[in-house]
Amino acid sequence: KFHEHPNDYVDQLCERCSLVWGFVAASGKLSQGVMKQCWEKIEHAGYLCLLEGFARVPFCSTEGRALMTLDLASYSAGINSQTLSERLEKHDLPFEAPSPSHGNGMRMVDTYVKVFYYPKEEVPKWILENFRDYKMAQAMALVAAANASESVSEEQLQRELNEVKELYSDAEGCIK
Repeated sequence: KFHEHPNDYVDQLCERCSLVWGFVAASGKLSQGVMKQCWEKIEHAGYLCLLEGFARVPFCSTEGRALMTLDLASYSAGINSQTLSERLEKHDLPFEAPSPSHGNGMRMVDTYVKVFYYPKEEVPKWILENFRDYKMAQAMALVAAANASESVSEEQLQRELNEVKELYSDAEGCIK
């Protein structure tokens, strides 16, 4: 089924971000620089929540991918200065809304969703080039989703998942 509106959780996430911001701003004791960093962390945490949620989807249809994109765009719009100010006013928290930075968070989630559209053969290549930016479970979810769209044997899927595990394990060994 094709959805024309984002999932309800997106509005709830935006609402919670605005409330957290309202309480941070209410302290009145933080410098502008610290306030800016706080907002960037709140905003980024929201993007990471979306990424984590998307990675937990066991199978993703074309409509599901489109809904992920819609949810991401809605979150981005839901934390802009004007919308955030409206949310704060609704809760009698008349604090100035910060400007969204979108930083790496939006790019990371947007890129992740786009990989769901890649041909199965391209997914391992993308993971190899980008695994340092994503958790192993997120990379494994992409492999599983790519293989779910085709009839792949359980052995082949396990082989590809083991390759992802090995990639992360090797990288972890290099860090130590």
